Amino acid sequence: MKIWKPITLIAFCILTIAPICIAQKKITPKPKVSVNSLIPKPTALDTLAIAEHYKMYACFLDTNYVCFQNYMAPELLTFFSQNVKTSFIETMREQMKSMGELSLAKHKTTRVVQSISENNVHQKIIESFLEMEIEGQKMVSLSYSIAFSGDAVNWKFMRLSSMSVSQMLEVFPIINKKFKIPENQIFIDKSLETVLKTYKIKYRRS
Repeated sequence: MKIWKPITLIAFCILTIAPICIAQKKITPKPKVSVNSLIPKPTALDTLAIAEHYKMYACFLDTNYVCFQNYMAPELLTFFSQNVKTSFIETMREQMKSMGELSLAKHKTTRVVQSISENNVHQKIIESFLEMEIEGQKMVSLSYSIAFSGDAVNWKFMRLSSMSVSQMLEVFPIINKKFKIPENQIFIDKSLETVLKTYKIKYRRS
């Protein structure tokens, strides 16, 4: 079994996170809901949000953390500044340096899995994959971001961390409480192509 160095594990977490759930009567059992039935058909607005998400990732892959920070939701940066001693940009740089033998092979933003528009604010949960190799270990990270826009043109993003749903909504009340929050996943020793054919969305408990 591969044993990672502690600093590598910390850095990997930063990368995948971010860089930041009667009356008595006869009850008829409800039919099971297919996971795919929760996913809306793509819209023109989805296409715009995904395009901006690709631009955000391009900044990250180019190690342009100033550009990357410009795509982050203000609420995330505020939380970061209040809880981490170094700046967001400096922390990203230091964590990426600490990862040592890291190779980022492929990135793919696949789709909008949920979308809510209320009070002139658009929010979308976007799914994306990152294939990488750390210290010779190949893996694929499946993560989710929430995209925010007040004008349907300019988008800001917040990577969904490993917090519980209740913690996340407490720390970031801007997130619409109607969302069913997906779970980030890691696939070891698999290629992006294999994962895309076999994975299933998992949802978090409260």
